[in-house]
Parts: sequence; C-alpha cells; structure tokens
Amino acid sequence: MIKTFVMLITLFATALPALATSLLRDADIEHAFSELARPILQVAGLRPDQVKIMLVDDDSFNAFVIDRHHIFLNSGLVLKTRSPEMLQSVIAHEVAHIANGHISRRMQNIQATRNAVRFGVALALATGGANKNPELGAGLAIGMSNSAQRVLNSHTQSEEISADQTALRYFSKLGIDANGTLQVLDYLSAQEYLASDRQDPYARTHPLSRDRLRSAKAQAQAQEPTTPDPNARYWHARALAKISAFSQNPDQILKKSKTAVSQDISHMQRAIALSRRGKLPQALKAIEKAQALRPNDPFFKT
Repeated sequence: MIKTFVMLITLFATALPALATSLLRDADIEHAFSELARPILQVAGLRPDQVKIMLVDDDSFNAFVIDRHHIFLNSGLVLKTRSPEMLQSVIAHEVAHIANGHISRRMQNIQATRNAVRFGVALALATGGANKNPELGAGLAIGMSNSAQRVLNSHTQSEEISADQTALRYFSKLGIDANGTLQVLDYLSAQEYLASDRQDPYARTHPLSRDRLRSAKAQAQAQEPTTPDPNARYWHARALAKISAFSQNPDQILKKSKTAVSQDISHMQRAIALSRRGKLPQALKAIEKAQALRPNDPFFKT
C-alpha cells in the first residue's frame, strides 16, 4: 500500500499551486504591475482597485490565483519575461481564470477528486481484506487514483484552453501583441520535455496540450497588427530592473544598468546596486539623478 499513499500525496500536492515561502512587498513594483494589468482588468469587467498583483520570492517560473482579488507572480517568472507582452499574457491568463469563474469550479473539482480517491482507498481496503489479497487492493486503489487524476487533468486542461482564448480576446480588444502569449506557451512546451522535478511549477499547474497550443496560435495569427505601448514597455522594464537590482550580483547590475530602457531606470538600478555595495554617497547621487528626471515620481523620493 506504500505506493498507493505516495500517489495520493502526489495527487494532493499537484492539485493546487504551491504557495511560496514569502512575498516581496515593494510599492513601486506593485504599482508597475498595476499599470500593466489595469487595461486587462478593465476589459475583463473587473475593477483594477479590487485585484492586486503581488510578487512572490521564488526563482521558478510560476503564477497563480487563489481568490478573486489576488494574482501572484513569482520573481523568477517576471525576470524571464523578455517583453511587456509576455508578462501581460500571464496576467491576462490569470485574470481570465477569475473572470471565467474557474477558481470556484476548480476547488469543486479538486474536492470531487479527493472524494473519489478516498472512495477508491476504502474500496481497495475492503476488497483486499475480503479476498485476503493486499496486492489486489493496492492495484484497485492505484487504478482509482489514476482515474481521478485523469478527470482532474481533463477539467484543468479545458480551463487552460478557455483562459488562453479569453486572454487573447482581451489582447485583441486592447491591441496588445499576441506573440507574448506564444512566447510563454513555447517556454511551457520546452518545459514538458524535462523530467517533472526539473520543470517550472507553471508547466505543471498550467498543463499544455496540443489543442491549447493550436488554438492559441490560430487566434494569434488572426490578430490585426498592433503598436507597442510605451507605457507598458516602461513599467515592465522598471519592474524587472528593480527586482534584478535587489536579487542579482551588484557588479553585474552596475554593468547592465547602462542598457536600461530609460535613464531614470538606469539611475535607480545603480542606486540600489551601489547601496548594496555599501557605497551610500554614490547611491544617493544616483537616486537624485533619477528624481531630477521624474520629479513628481513618489517612488523616487528619499
């Protein structure tokens, strides 16, 4: 029966995305996320002031929702996005789960799966005991577990396709380039070739299927040409710059800051890296330069 219990533990562990150890609270970064999410939330019929995008201290590529008012993005996911459209595609996907009512249905499906597994274990114990054959009971329990997992996966994959389609409709209405979605799906596709213990959690909590990829590509190809949004480009770059400045090697940040999207972001990055190196006078001069470029920016106040 040990294998059975291992499978049950695995089932429960993968049914919900794992909550990370801590949040990284920074008003500037959360404001950047809100700027990227605002148009998406509005077109989805949700109030931007009632849905908060929060940063999780985790290097893996993952994002998840646990209720209608919070979307969680791992720092590793944000840093892996190469464009605002990539990050907005993840946000739009999670917004679609909220707008489509997937959260409550998923909880119901998980509960139904757990009930099926409990029933399977009870039946296996009864059958094995009646026939004095523990291996027969274990086989039945494993079979029930596998069946329940397949049912849960089918529900999850249908929700992922639905969320993709809804998110791409948001992009079409807003004029956001759908290639960001395809880049995220290509990343997931590459993850599926890795062993499960090497996959990013997003690949396991957002299972990719051929139907999902085919549907997304068809919608993306049908999209009208779009124009990049400079506001989205700025806030995406600013969020990445600040997260990397606090989490990566300061010496590398000092070199990378010269290639920032805008001068104020470059100065902000340098200020953080210099302060981490204990060079406070130089750090203050750098942030003063950022303030001079954006004098009304509340996040550059010292």
